[in-house]
Amino acid sequence: MDSSKKKRWEEVYERYSDDIYRMLLHLLQDTRYVDDIVHDTFLCFYEEMDHVKGKLLFPWLSHVARNLASNKYKRMQIAVEKEQKYTLSQGEECASVEEECIEKETCMELRKFRESIFTRLNREHPL
Repeated sequence: MDSSKKKRWEEVYERYSDDIYRMLLHLLQDTRYVDDIVHDTFLCFYEEMDHVKGKLLFPWLSHVARNLASNKYKRMQIAVEKEQKYTLSQGEECASVEEECIEKETCMELRKFRESIFTRLNREHPL
């Protein structure tokens, strides 16, 4: 890693990581994924830092973080749907009532998570 590039990355991380963390926590209302998304946001910044203008750092970082949060939810939802389809396609016996309730709760939790993300994004950044 080029020392000047490393120094710039460290400066940006020190300056904006707490703000990005708080923004994601506000949007997601769930701490389970915030650290990973902050990490991925700054990894993306490292890869693209030569193309990002200084004045636009926070808007760029927050845009990346919001997109990563949205993509994380979509991947989680797809994984749950694939697992459900796989279970059904294997001809397995119906799950117990308890397992069905857990699956429904997981799906409802994911749906609420997604709705909260999109509601907050639309309210704070309308198209």
